Amino acid sequence: MSVKVIIIKDKPIAQLVVSRDITTIGRKSDCDISIKDPAISGNHAEIHKAGDGYIVKDLNSTNGIMVAGNKVMQHNLKHNDVVAIGEHQLKFLISPVKPRSKLAATVRKKLRSPVKSRQEVSKPATVANSVATRPGIQGATKPARKVKETGLKPRSPAVVAARVGETRAQAMANLDGFLQVISGENSGEKIRLQVGLTTIGEPGVQIAAVSKKPQGHFIIHVDGGKDKHRVPLVNGEPTGFKSRKLESGDKIEVAGVEMEYILGS
Repeated sequence: MSVKVIIIKDKPIAQLVVSRDITTIGRKSDCDISIKDPAISGNHAEIHKAGDGYIVKDLNSTNGIMVAGNKVMQHNLKHNDVVAIGEHQLKFLISPVKPRSKLAATVRKKLRSPVKSRQEVSKPATVANSVATRPGIQGATKPARKVKETGLKPRSPAVVAARVGETRAQAMANLDGFLQVISGENSGEKIRLQVGLTTIGEPGVQIAAVSKKPQGHFIIHVDGGKDKHRVPLVNGEPTGFKSRKLESGDKIEVAGVEMEYILGS
């Protein structure tokens, strides 16, 4: 699915394509979509990729987000939707979804990253002075050259320790995780959490999503069915409407089904 966002203030001033699992919007320069508007909070909202669609979520901003004149905390985006944020509007142009085969009763839609590059928000060709986008993540850094070959001076212990920490973090990011169902008729079933986003739950009842980031796996509420305030439980505690990092051994409950998060190679 291709999602194009047109940023409007009286007239279109910029456009970009969204392809990240999570795209941040706000006044801060490090947001994926940075809009210099005093009516917009530093971290104002996020666009989440959820299954075959996208949702926009307000991050408890000062002025909120508006859809069709109504203030909302989150909204399932449709083609030609216009979301008002501060003095600007975001118009979403969403391409049709290709037909997909039906999945098992427990929804498990696994979205993989593009082959050629990591998920990113592509930089628009022309951007107004009031709008900026953060460049996508470039490829992996080249390995450090050996000291004997380059004649470089040995690094300080602090630098070496920092690089060791980076190596450990990278090793953790490369570990795969999975959810093991521990209740109900599907008890014992394993759901592999691969690159991208994995949605879990039952449509119309409750849906959540688990995304893989460099820091680990994070769970976030997507849809509560008839009860819009129903959110996933982690170790018996509600996650709220923000993402929560999972630790190995955490017990998750979504749509009445209990699962255990396990991190492994």
